[in-house]
Amino acid sequence: MTVLFKYFIKIFLKKGKLNKSIKLLIYILYLLKKITNKFGIIIFNKAIKNLLLPFSFYKIKINTIKYNIPIIISFNKSIFNVYKLFIKIIQNKNTLLYKIICKYLILSYNKEGDLYKMKLNLIKQFISNRTYIYLLNKKTIKN
Repeated sequence: MTVLFKYFIKIFLKKGKLNKSIKLLIYILYLLKKITNKFGIIIFNKAIKNLLLPFSFYKIKINTIKYNIPIIISFNKSIFNVYKLFIKIIQNKNTLLYKIICKYLILSYNKEGDLYKMKLNLIKQFISNRTYIYLLNKKTIKN
C-alpha cells in the first residue's frame, strides 16, 4: 500500500513541492470518503489495483513498420504505468486536479470509465499480439 502512495506523490510532485503533493493526496482521500461513505484508502487502493496490468508493450521498428511486443513487467512498473494513464487524462481537463482524480478513481473502483476501458483495450491488444507471436514462432519451427 505504501508503494501506491509513494508513486502517487512522486508523479504529482513538482520540483520539490512535497507538501503540496501530500496535501493533494490527503484531500483526495478525504473527498473519496465523503463521496462514497467508505474509507478513502480502500477506494484508492482498489481503484489502482483494478487498473494494474502485468505487462507493457515494447515498441520496435523493423524497416518502416512499428510493432508493439508485449513484455511482462514488475509490480512497481505497473503502478507507474497506471499513474501515466492518469496524467494523460488530467492534461486534457481544465477543472481542479483533485476533482478529476477522484472522479476517475471512483469510476475505476466500480470498473467503469475511460481508464478501465483503456485497460481492457490493452489486454485485447496483448492477447492478439501474443497470439501473433506464437503463430510466427510455430511457423518458423515448422520451416
